[in-house]
This record gives sequence, structure tokens and C-alpha cells, in this order.
Amino acid sequence: TCMHRIFASFLFIPLVLGLAACESPDQGDFHGYLYFAKASYLARFSLRDASLTIVDNRGNREIRDVSGFGPDKLLIAESESINRKNVSRISWIDLKTGQSTALYSGMLARFLSDSDVIVYDNGLKLFAVSLSGDPGGDKVIFSHRRNQLSAIIEVMSDVVLFEIHENGEKVIRSYDMVTGESRILDALSAACSLDGAVWIDEIGQLACRERNGDDETSAYILSSLEGEVGPGLTLPEGGQFRALTFVDSQGILILKEKWTSEFGTRQNSAVWAHDIRSGRNYRIAKNQNLGTSVVYAEL
Repeated sequence: TCMHRIFASFLFIPLVLGLAACESPDQGDFHGYLYFAKASYLARFSLRDASLTIVDNRGNREIRDVSGFGPDKLLIAESESINRKNVSRISWIDLKTGQSTALYSGMLARFLSDSDVIVYDNGLKLFAVSLSGDPGGDKVIFSHRRNQLSAIIEVMSDVVLFEIHENGEKVIRSYDMVTGESRILDALSAACSLDGAVWIDEIGQLACRERNGDDETSAYILSSLEGEVGPGLTLPEGGQFRALTFVDSQGILILKEKWTSEFGTRQNSAVWAHDIRSGRNYRIAKNQNLGTSVVYAEL
């Protein structure tokens, strides 16, 4: 029963994690899992029945970001306090075996499967590391002031976007792993915020918040990399949404929605799926906070 499942969850999951509501998805017929982080825990959320499972406990390390690393692995950006100093690293974890290994000292990372390259930021430099035995080793693709880089997104097959704070403005740049070309995307920078943006490969566009000051309440639009803006996404009115990931196999954009309880005393988060083809929206869970980074996997 629902009550028994909740009681069992409390035996293993701290209160800070929060529990998925015992509810069925609103009409959608979805499958697979969303992996996300909450403090030191790596958790798995089922799109089929909104159930929640703890995958790993990183102990005294806080997981700041998760991203894909092939079909059955994740890249994890995590930090811990060592001798009163905050140490950040990039690690990978195998979802089948639970094996985990530290890779680099860094704040944020993305894997480009077609290029077999990991792009990661160490707070001062953005590196591209070939995993196919390239004798060139680490390649610096951009240098910046400390913690100036705020977001990295992989788009198309060999291109990565990253957002830099420059002279009080946010500038989106692109880097092509094949050609080595680096560009400033002025039109896209003016139209979109890269924080909370998701690349939709099916239509070759970026789902992003309009760049109009208050990112959290901005509407979501679709834009090409050249900044050609199409129609906005038709999401439920009045909600504060953040796009988390696009599930290619099911054509759905996963978003989280901030909402406040009836008496305005508690902030909650809901999980939504937006069908990019039909424009329909499905609320999968009313009370589940998936954080700010999510990875879809079949297992």
C-alpha cells in the first residue's frame, strides 16, 4: 500500500531527501528513470510510477551536479571539506555495479559521446579530454576568471555551449570538438539564458528561458543556436518552471515546477513532462524535488 511504501522509505532515506508522492502519472505512459542528487545522495525517480530509490550515499561529499556518461554511467561533480578547505572533483559512477572513481579536480563536467570527450571546468579553465587515447591529452578550450563559468550544455553531436559572466553580462560561447572552432553566440546570448536550458536534438533547438532579467519567472522559448526564436513552450499557466532534460526516445521535456502550498507556508516542487510533439503537459509527481540536474536512463 501507499502507507507501507512511505514507512519503508523512512527506514532508509533521511527526511532531507523528501519522498515521492504515491500517485500515478497524469495520463502519460512513460518509462525509464531520472537520476538526480540531493546533498550526498544519488537517487533514482521512476517515470512510470513516481517511486523513489536511493542509488548511492557519497558520505561527507555533496553532489553538486550529475550528467550522462554513456548508457549506464554518470559523471558527478561533488565537493567535500578537507582540512577546512572545500575540494571539488569530477567522478564517475557505474549504475550497474556501483563502482566509482575520481577523475579530475573540477566543478562541472559534460560528456560528448560522439567525440568521446569529457569537457570539464576547474574554476579557472575549461578542458576537453579525449578518452580515445589522443596523445594530446588535456586541451584548454577556454580560460576565465575564477568561477566565471555558470553553465555547460552539450548540443548536436560534437558541440558544447558554455555561459560566461563578462563585464556584468552573460555571454554564451560554443566550441566545436571536430574543427576546434570557438564562437561567441551574440544573438543566442541576447535571447536565452543557458542556466536551465536543454538541447532538444529532435528539432535541433534549445529550450531556454527568455533573457529578460528574472530568470526564474521567465517564459520558456525554443531557439536555434543562431538565436532564431520560435514559439514559446505551452506550459501550465502561472508556474515557475525549470527544464531538466529531454528524453529523446519518448519525445518529452522533463521540467520541475516550484509551487507554494495553499496557505503559502511551504515551497514544493512538482515533476512535469511536456510532449514536444503534441504540446501536452503531464504532471508526473506533485511533491518531488529533482534538484537542478537530471539524467535519464533506461535502467
